[in-house]
Amino acid sequence: MRSLPSWRTTPSRWAATKAQAQTRTRSLVAFLSTSTTRTRTHCLCPRGEHGPRGGGFAGRFGLERAGARSPWFDARVRGVCVAAGGSATSAASSSRGAGFSELGLDSDLVRRLRDLGVVDPTPIQRESVSALVNRSARKDLEEESETMGLDSTSAYAIEAYTGSGKTLAYLLPIVNDLLREKDGEGAKGKKGIYALVVVPSQELAMQIYRVAQLVLGEENKRMVAQCIGGANKKRQVAALKANSPRIVVGTPGRLADLSKAGQLQTHFVTTLVLDEADKLLQDNYSKDLEMLQIHIGKKNPRHYRVLCSATMSKSTASLFTRRGWIPSQYSHLTHTRGGTKGAEEGEVGDQSDFDAFVLGAEGGSGIQEPHLPELSPNLDHCFVPTQKNRKADTVRRCINALKPTKVLVFHNFSNQLSQTAAKLSTGEITTGILDGKMKKEQKRKIIQQFTRGDIRALVASEAATRGLDFPGCDCVVNMDMPMDLSHYIHRAGRTGRGNTRGVVISVPSGKEVHVVTKYAKKLKVEMPEYKVANGKFVPSQ
Repeated sequence: MRSLPSWRTTPSRWAATKAQAQTRTRSLVAFLSTSTTRTRTHCLCPRGEHGPRGGGFAGRFGLERAGARSPWFDARVRGVCVAAGGSATSAASSSRGAGFSELGLDSDLVRRLRDLGVVDPTPIQRESVSALVNRSARKDLEEESETMGLDSTSAYAIEAYTGSGKTLAYLLPIVNDLLREKDGEGAKGKKGIYALVVVPSQELAMQIYRVAQLVLGEENKRMVAQCIGGANKKRQVAALKANSPRIVVGTPGRLADLSKAGQLQTHFVTTLVLDEADKLLQDNYSKDLEMLQIHIGKKNPRHYRVLCSATMSKSTASLFTRRGWIPSQYSHLTHTRGGTKGAEEGEVGDQSDFDAFVLGAEGGSGIQEPHLPELSPNLDHCFVPTQKNRKADTVRRCINALKPTKVLVFHNFSNQLSQTAAKLSTGEITTGILDGKMKKEQKRKIIQQFTRGDIRALVASEAATRGLDFPGCDCVVNMDMPMDLSHYIHRAGRTGRGNTRGVVISVPSGKEVHVVTKYAKKLKVEMPEYKVANGKFVPSQ
């Protein structure tokens, strides 16, 4: 079994100060796209061990960035910046496949992406953009379904590990259609909302909203609007009337309220996106989604729908089929680490497959091994066993030994967050908590503090972080073991995003060690045992 190399001493001349770390992470970053040649050396070296390239975990893990650039572009959208890798002249990029210009995107949009530093599509972007942009060119359209009014090419399921660029995978085709329509190349005479993006959380909605504004540019940024719960409803309605947006991003509750009141017209919607779709399957969203279902695309039978998630198995998609959201035949867009799988026809799956994966049920007789989504290849996994009443102390020692820049510490229940934050707080570790029950403004303030580097260890519940980008987060700690594989995947996805590296540390006690080893086996990743000895993070064996 491969084990992670032991931690080594950081030369003082390369040691980054807290002020330097804060400077690197001054703004909230929407990770749009990264595509660089990577050499994985699995080197858990402290910041600066390898010289100037060692700022943050990119150097700490020995990540090579051939031909890469990492600009911080001022997007003038509430401090949002883009961190994007890739080089227009990189030979490696050319050998990997087509750039955005060869996927059928409008030339103005390609130039806009290049200005933002987004040059080469990731594998899932290459597959999804190509499929969605060219959907109308397909000649093999079947007759519309009698029950749904949808043809077999009007539903797509996008699946890729967190941090692989799924937001742009569905957003770029939408923006491309709108820019062409504005230039007179698209369908004329259509007004109202063109695309509706539904997400489970306010923070994720705002993140996607800012990314959309960034891609649309200053001239067209009013083409997108946000409709989220917890924000001023009157202002949202006024913005809808004043700007007549073509893209609306929102949460189910607020979107359903506006639709029911006739303030959000969705009858002519061309594109519906359900991001973090598996999360939207929860019962607390069902009533609001049913309300939206009545109106979306009612007068546009040729509209198409996109499901998107890191854990979008075929059996998960089948639940949306049973609820009438997509037809039984759809295009499943995914890829493997070794290469692209591309589009394949999906079908309704067996419910037992969903139970085995999402609910964590043990496979029984006659049940096949469930479909397992991929984890980011930029992650290292390990576990540090401890006693239950010593978990906080163990996590603190791990942080002091590893010296990560930013750490996300996960609990299963919110009633433990404050106590853990207090126990972790020391002179070198500043802490904060992020709970899904917090008010919108409180969440925003905490996320900004974590982004700036004012908070080093953020203790959070998983519900509060689902789908969010935390720029500079190079370590995730499972203080409580994830309830199932899906939860582990989404937690791990908060680090190692794009072309950065990250480490996931689980801190089990007693029988929880068996859970960790089971997860490692099912996810097919190496998860060696580590300990902290004499202030160093070293293998146990």
